[in-house]
Amino acid sequence: MNVICDKDGKPGEASKARRHASPPNRNYVRIGEDTYDIITSRIGLGFISAQQKKAQAILRKLRDQQPDAFKRERERIDQEHRKLRGSIGEHHHNQIATKVFGMQPLEYEKPENDHGFDHIYLDKQGNFVYAESKMTESADGIDSLGHPDGKLQGSFADIGHKLKLMQTPGSDLYTVKNAELARTLEQAAKEGRVRSLLFHTNPQSLSTIVSEYGNDGFQPFVAFRFASHEVKG
Repeated sequence: MNVICDKDGKPGEASKARRHASPPNRNYVRIGEDTYDIITSRIGLGFISAQQKKAQAILRKLRDQQPDAFKRERERIDQEHRKLRGSIGEHHHNQIATKVFGMQPLEYEKPENDHGFDHIYLDKQGNFVYAESKMTESADGIDSLGHPDGKLQGSFADIGHKLKLMQTPGSDLYTVKNAELARTLEQAAKEGRVRSLLFHTNPQSLSTIVSEYGNDGFQPFVAFRFASHEVKG
């Protein structure tokens, strides 16, 4: 896996020189002199890729033999696959955030409808980090972001709106704990201590790109690439 970032998740001079290096086939990520084991993430990504290919083979056969059943089965498989892919993607991205970037996950009560934040962290510089997790066949996942309530998903406007909902009784995002956390996060925003990241993995190439939100929207700043088979490090 090739990593082009420093320990705080920011690109550094030494890492820029490795930007175009061929990634080694290993089951760990190395930053400086430190090594981080993320085998379980890569196994999960490989599983997703294998399951997708298996489902596609079943659908091709069904399409030719039973057109009506093909439509129903395709919808069922697509729904289950999206749910599974999202779950494994969030786990994989959480490992990168905590093991590679050294971020601390915050206790946040996520609603069942998934309309809240995927993850909220505290980084080593004391910034609060909002993280969106995507797994699609696109290059960086930026085009897969939605526009809930007319605001780009993961933008500071979207974050501010969700923080208000976390403090509004009757909202899907509201709990007593979430309301308390939201007040802390709003204070951090006033102090300029917030970041918004998009973690995206392509299940076909097994590459992961992390983008950060700023004045020009989301811009990629770190990339990872995984071997598609198990190799002992």
